[in-house]
Amino acid sequence: MKKRLLAALLLAAAHHNAQAANTVLLTDDFEDASIDPSKWALITASGHTGFDESSAGGIVTETSGYLWIQNAAGAFKSILLPVNGYGEIVIDRNLYVSRGSGTLVSRPDEIVAEDGTVLLRWGYHYYSDGGTNRYGFGGFDDTLVPATWDAFFDETITYDPATGQGSYSSANGSTTITGTPLPAGTTHVYLRGSAYAVGSATDYKAIVDFTASQAEVHTLTVASAYGAPSPSVGDSVYSAGTVIDCSATNLAYTGFFTPTQVRYACVGWNGTGSVPASGATNAVAVALNEDSSITWNWEPLDAVLTVSSGFGSPYPTVGSRSYSIGTELTCSVQNEVTVNGIRYRCAGWTGSGSVPASGSANSVVVTVGATSSITWIWENLESRLAVVSAHGDPVPAVGDDMYAPGTVVTCSVENVVGPETRHYCTGWQKHGYSHYIGSYYYITAGTTNWTELELNSPDLRLTWLWETDHRLDIQVEGSGTVSQASGFYDEGSVQTLTATPAEGWVFDGWSGDATGTGSAPLTMDAPKSAIATFSVPASIANLSVAQVEGAREVEVTYDVAGTRSLLVDLEVFQNGSNLNASALSGAVGMVSAGPSNTITWNAGTDWNLNVDELTFNLLSEDGLPFYAPYTPGPWAIPKTQITLDYYMGIDGEDGDLQAGMVWPSPRFADNGDGTVTDNMTGLQWGKTASYTSWYNSMSACENLSLAGHDDWRLPNVREMRSLLSNFSRSYPVVELGVFSNFSTGNNYWTSTRLEYNTGYAYAVYGNYGYTLPLSLGSSYGYLPVRGSSTGMVAIAKTGQANSWDAARSTEDGDLQTGQAWPEPRFTDHGDGTATDHLTGLMWCKTQLGSTYWAGALNACNGLTAAGHTDWRLPNINELETLVDYGEKYPSPTLPADHPFVSFPGGTAVRVWSSSTPYSTGYGYIVDFYNGHIDAYSKGNSCYVMACRGGVEIQETISEPTTYEPLPVTGQTNSFAVGDDGDLQKGVKEFTNEYIPRFGHSGSGRFHDSRTGLEWYVSDGYNTSWTAAIVACEYSSSAGATDWRLPNVREMLSLLDYGQSTPMLPEGHPFADWTNVVYWTSTVSPHSTDYALTVNLNDGTVFSSHRGFGQNCFCLVRWMTEPVDVAAVPKTGQTFSLRDGDDGFYQKGVAVAGERFADNGNGTVNDNQTGLVWLKDAASLNRMNWSNAVAACESMHFGNYSDWRLPNARELESLITYSTNAPVTPDMFDNVKFTSGAAYWSSTTAAGNAALAVEFKFDTGRQGPQYKENPRYVWPVRGGN
Repeated sequence: MKKRLLAALLLAAAHHNAQAANTVLLTDDFEDASIDPSKWALITASGHTGFDESSAGGIVTETSGYLWIQNAAGAFKSILLPVNGYGEIVIDRNLYVSRGSGTLVSRPDEIVAEDGTVLLRWGYHYYSDGGTNRYGFGGFDDTLVPATWDAFFDETITYDPATGQGSYSSANGSTTITGTPLPAGTTHVYLRGSAYAVGSATDYKAIVDFTASQAEVHTLTVASAYGAPSPSVGDSVYSAGTVIDCSATNLAYTGFFTPTQVRYACVGWNGTGSVPASGATNAVAVALNEDSSITWNWEPLDAVLTVSSGFGSPYPTVGSRSYSIGTELTCSVQNEVTVNGIRYRCAGWTGSGSVPASGSANSVVVTVGATSSITWIWENLESRLAVVSAHGDPVPAVGDDMYAPGTVVTCSVENVVGPETRHYCTGWQKHGYSHYIGSYYYITAGTTNWTELELNSPDLRLTWLWETDHRLDIQVEGSGTVSQASGFYDEGSVQTLTATPAEGWVFDGWSGDATGTGSAPLTMDAPKSAIATFSVPASIANLSVAQVEGAREVEVTYDVAGTRSLLVDLEVFQNGSNLNASALSGAVGMVSAGPSNTITWNAGTDWNLNVDELTFNLLSEDGLPFYAPYTPGPWAIPKTQITLDYYMGIDGEDGDLQAGMVWPSPRFADNGDGTVTDNMTGLQWGKTASYTSWYNSMSACENLSLAGHDDWRLPNVREMRSLLSNFSRSYPVVELGVFSNFSTGNNYWTSTRLEYNTGYAYAVYGNYGYTLPLSLGSSYGYLPVRGSSTGMVAIAKTGQANSWDAARSTEDGDLQTGQAWPEPRFTDHGDGTATDHLTGLMWCKTQLGSTYWAGALNACNGLTAAGHTDWRLPNINELETLVDYGEKYPSPTLPADHPFVSFPGGTAVRVWSSSTPYSTGYGYIVDFYNGHIDAYSKGNSCYVMACRGGVEIQETISEPTTYEPLPVTGQTNSFAVGDDGDLQKGVKEFTNEYIPRFGHSGSGRFHDSRTGLEWYVSDGYNTSWTAAIVACEYSSSAGATDWRLPNVREMLSLLDYGQSTPMLPEGHPFADWTNVVYWTSTVSPHSTDYALTVNLNDGTVFSSHRGFGQNCFCLVRWMTEPVDVAAVPKTGQTFSLRDGDDGFYQKGVAVAGERFADNGNGTVNDNQTGLVWLKDAASLNRMNWSNAVAACESMHFGNYSDWRLPNARELESLITYSTNAPVTPDMFDNVKFTSGAAYWSSTTAAGNAALAVEFKFDTGRQGPQYKENPRYVWPVRGGN
């Protein structure tokens, strides 16, 4: 066999073709007669692509210039070959492949990294892999070139370590091979290969000559301070001998197209290695034969001048800009300027670069030659001293004065100022003014009322510091003492006054700046006075009775001891019987303290009574007016849901009284469309919470389109509180499972902003329901809301009328959503009490002092005021109703016309409620400083306000009075408590053995005593809808000519849901009705191409094409004098396709006037059927039939607990067959009518207890459905 010489590989150079130098990694001519162990090792092949390098197996031999591989297990590998990591690896070899008679399935030949990573794989194939023939050489199981079997041929395999790409080429063609890049850090590779996996004894592979080499490469390093040279800055690798064109642009720029743009000219290069040592051009060609470098050199054509000046208008202007090298500039500035009222003179400059280091003139000529700067220097010609003082007459006086620089000024002020309000000078502070930052900065301070200031700065400010106290004047009327004495007290301090009566005296209360009858806190924000009034309780003394001489009169004389007035009346008894004496005059009614008060009784006709039988009873009590009991206002306050009693020994807790309106059950209804309806407030909420800033929350709600609505908005603070208000729980204070993505530990934004700092808005805390103002830029949660509060609770307006963002229209102040406040809001009764007409609560006008939580409960429990003893501490919902979110500091956040006296302003006013956060030692409070709700430890002191009223209320639903009742369905078997068979709602016809439901009228006609209809006993034939109409219209069966095709409600009136196959009443006369599906005259509301049919076997109502000829028909007519107990209602269909259809006759009864009435509380009356429906048709979740029955049975809403799941006749009564989807009146909300949406009835399907009747309001279809499937639920109540 002739040996073949291998040609050297020609590589493509990066820029010019050049002969590349290669490093031979391994070569072998296989002339050694045995395998050279310094080059090769024998290994074992396994499987189609595997190798076992731990053992040698199979036939691999070297003889006569060949490496023979002739066995399925035969394989070889080379020694480790050093590689440089960059150059291309080339394998050249001469090969002979014999296929013989076997099926050749080649194993791969491979280049492998030292860590075992296969880098490139190629092979030889002749086999079928189950349909695809593999035939040829090259890539392994992929792209192949034609085969040359049983012949010698040369092949070349290449591999690029950088990309992992390889190639295979021979005389028959070439192909690319995709491999793996060389792993980082790899310094050695090796080669391995084998013959075939399956073959005969004549199948073999022989390698004749073998050479593996790698291209030699070198690195060129490029450096340049400017421009974009080619090659680019950094290291580039090229094959040895590559000729590289190196170049740089003539000009380069920094700060291109800016005031500080600088041009640079390329002036040549410096080089190492293959690059010449230097040159003066901007281009050079380099033949790279070793690692080399080139550095491009640049000279600037421009330089930057930076100008700085504290004052004036210098030229050039302040800032930085570039100039051409050699430019001559005259830099200058004004000699004198006045800034902020102070004169300054230019004292010269300092410079750098081309600018002289310093000078004293206001101009200088500069020749630009390098980066430079000039700073103009100024000195003040006068100094200003500004004096600030809130009190006294300081020297110098308050205001600004000018002085020569360096002047020493002696400053002083009085030590104490004022008689009733005193101000103490506590020292001073000195500040200087910086024109650079535009504000004053602190310099120093002192604690005396005088100082000497050296005016060594152009602009100084001296501020005198003061502390204030106010006089408290205490006066006592009567006999008793007060805890505080008259004197001066620190401004802002709270002095709690306690009155102690002397023995025998009682404390009547405070007047002046203190109010109430208990401890009185006074905030010392001004001079205050307080008068404590003590009195001796009034009593009757020295009672005497005498006849008036010569007159028919009796005088009762008495003294009123003490200092108070008494309400006095007189009763006259004869032998124990009250004479109801009315002719009284003198000292009756309210009588002041004092002696000798006389009541005269004019006996009149009673004068002849035996005086010994008379008894005079003098009645007396403290005189206080009384008022009518509590009546709720337009805002019905809901309960807090707190039922726990935390202090068993004290009455009046929220959990004791549970004041407020009962919540509806269920409170929330999932609408199934990403929204939730609150049955208490009527508001519709987005179900999923999101989290962002206030601004983004507002925008997200305004731009939201959800559930077919685009009027979503961010709720106001009262709306958000109504949601997070179940205080019987925490983490969160809303029912679980109602809202999704709800983070319990988060706050939730409202559209109500804080009036006195509009960078804040109120948010409600999900864990405990606190409300607090938070920064608008912070990220918190939000829930979108829509609608207005029209439910059982009509949430009141917040009081906010301002808005601050002109680009928005949904801030609280824009919309002012909620129940309007009555005018006037309050009535002051003139006895220390007032009634809030918004809520109906009566309040004590004065606070009952400040104390701990249990003390607050006791203070209210023991209070007698305006003749009432049922005062109590308000719960948190009641207390919050007093907040006016439109008021701001320094006023308290109370309505502007509030009647409360001595209510502090401009400071924290924390008032206790009777409500306790779930399982804590805290009590809820309202801080009327900014209206926020918080919780305080019950051991702290807070203010106390008392209220009364707040009885439990629940709105009552009005009910229909006159209506046409629906008949029973006929179902008597019950499958769940509350289902149709259990309740059997509806009326029954008057029937017995003598008067059946169907009475024979003669000639095959039967009268239905329930509906008043007359039916023909024989049915028709199968035909189309139009033909059925015509056949009925022209029929004269049984001697009558007014027969017609029944409408859908007339056909359904025959169904008895207690029967099956057919669903006709027991004892019916229609034995000849043998068909199953019957036409009705009612056109499908879904499509006029269809008409409704009724299946008598299972009660299904569905639409059939009017041209369909497989449905039967029957005849019906009205009796002239029907005796009916449940007349069939009209279907509501008013359009007609032809004479004789439902819309043509419009037969049936209808209610006079409006059929439906919205009660305004979440319910709707049906004045035709007498039923009361929930207005929200999707208030309950979709559920299976058993759960639907149970959910309605347990529901409490509108003060009623007799809600139930409607039966089949009741649910069908809602359908209006004249409208497209939904086929229900517009009165109702959230009727589900999309494809597949259906509602449960309580009626079990005839003949199969696993099914119940469902209704679809897209077409009016009804029929049986498996009870375990989820369907919508629409509760109802009422019905006979």
